[in-house]
Amino acid sequence: MSFIELLILLLMLPPVIAALLILCMLVVDWAQGRYLLLNFLYNWNKENRIKGIIMIEEENILHSTPETTVEQSPNTPTKKRRIIIASTIAAVLVLAGGVTGGVYAYRQHEHSQAVSACIKTVTPLQQAVSKLTTAQTGKDTTELVKLDVKKLADKTTHDKLAEAVKPVSVTITPCTTTLSTAQLTANTGKNKRALTRITTATRNLTTAVDKLVASRTLQSRNLLTAEVKSGKQLVKDSQGKVQDQKTLDQLNTLLTQSDKLVKDKTADYTKLDKQLSELKKAEQSVRDSVEAKRKADEEAARKAEEARQAAAAQAAQQAQTYRAQTYRAPAQSYRAPVQTYRAPAQSYQQPAQNNGGGTTKRIGGSEGSTYQGETRPATPEEMCMITGMCH
Repeated sequence: MSFIELLILLLMLPPVIAALLILCMLVVDWAQGRYLLLNFLYNWNKENRIKGIIMIEEENILHSTPETTVEQSPNTPTKKRRIIIASTIAAVLVLAGGVTGGVYAYRQHEHSQAVSACIKTVTPLQQAVSKLTTAQTGKDTTELVKLDVKKLADKTTHDKLAEAVKPVSVTITPCTTTLSTAQLTANTGKNKRALTRITTATRNLTTAVDKLVASRTLQSRNLLTAEVKSGKQLVKDSQGKVQDQKTLDQLNTLLTQSDKLVKDKTADYTKLDKQLSELKKAEQSVRDSVEAKRKADEEAARKAEEARQAAAAQAAQQAQTYRAQTYRAPAQSYRAPVQTYRAPAQSYQQPAQNNGGGTTKRIGGSEGSTYQGETRPATPEEMCMITGMCH
């Protein structure tokens, strides 16, 4: 077997194995080392071409005498030269194999690291997207978005929350092992940037919610404070004017509780709103009690007035009946005026006649005598003519 063929066979082997075989040849006899090399090649590669070479070499080795002592000959420098060449080739092969294997191993490690780094960005990104979506569409956030701005101390917090709940569009890039290291590295960067966007959006949403809740709480605290002041004035104005004193006592109790809650900085708007609602109900109860007493007093006064008027009317009717029973009409009489007639003096005296009628007496016996007739009651017609009240 020529040196060229041996070199070709060594190049066909993996670098590390070839280097080990060369070192083996350097340690043991050249012929024995060559036998071991060919035997290994036979077992390692069973192609017909290599089999023929191995069979020929085995036949040559069997006819040789390995036990023969090698004596010094003029060809000794050639053997040394072969050893040097073989050592150099082995070193080169080892170095080349080490470099090649190192480069391959490094690239494989680098690719593995790229896959691992990319995969590590996928799960946090998915979790962040899910967390943001849940926070944006949650019941608490939805109720805050629909909240009436009149219940906020700072209305701009509602605008910021409305902006924070808008969907954030991101793409999760794949991290499959079929991708190259460069592609994996690029996808890792995309996922990291997407995670940064989602994290920022989540932080902005949390800040917007916190500010709106603080504004809502401040407004509730202000409303409760104003209602406490109004309630205290109502208590002062309602003293002695309520129909049920318990309503006033309950209002005083709630005013004390509300005043304490207003000063509690840890109280949220739900507690403040609940207290405000109860306080308003208590105030309304007091107003209703005041109104009930006012109506009751008015009703009592109306009934008293009606009773007084009824009593007065009854008394007047009784007095009128009494007067009607004791009244007598005065007697009506008519006295005609005395008429005086002075007739001329006559010497003739009419004899007295009595025809059943009235009589006239002469008073005196000379001119200017007065005659007086008998009196009688006046008739209604005469009274009518006299008084001028005829109908």
